[in-house]
Amino acid sequence: MKNRPENSGSETVSETSTNEALYRRFGEANMSLGRAQQEAQAANQKRSEEAYRNLFNTLQATTDDIQKRFQESYVNYMKALNEAWLQKGPQQEIEEIYKNYREAGDRLAEEAQQRYKEVYANYVKEMQSANDDVQRLVMDGYRKYLNLQKEIWTQMDINAFVDAAASYGS
Repeated sequence: MKNRPENSGSETVSETSTNEALYRRFGEANMSLGRAQQEAQAANQKRSEEAYRNLFNTLQATTDDIQKRFQESYVNYMKALNEAWLQKGPQQEIEEIYKNYREAGDRLAEEAQQRYKEVYANYVKEMQSANDDVQRLVMDGYRKYLNLQKEIWTQMDINAFVDAAASYGS
């Protein structure tokens, strides 16, 4: 392998196998960090998709509910208006019916706006939570990586490593 210096003869078999084990551990540490990052990204993707699906479904349900209630309000308005016309009610009664219909519509519009805000706020909160979790997973993976690196370096004969690195390529 060109990545590692050849046994120059000054190393013992024990040192060579120890160095090879340490090289393997460096690789394992790097792979562990890569896995942690991939797992964090996959978890973030899954939570993001779930949050978006929940946002869409909740917005759809809210829209359906508000639309249904607007239609009910309109049907009630038309019934009341029709009854007032059939009874030849005074203009004031017809204006009152319209005023009540308009106020009901305004209340529904305000309720819809408030519900949409709440749904979106919950979505943003879930996305922030997912991002926080990803950040935590990545940092945990990085801490594990650094602890493995620290452990490997403390077990390594630094002088032999420097000598081997210096003779690499010569």
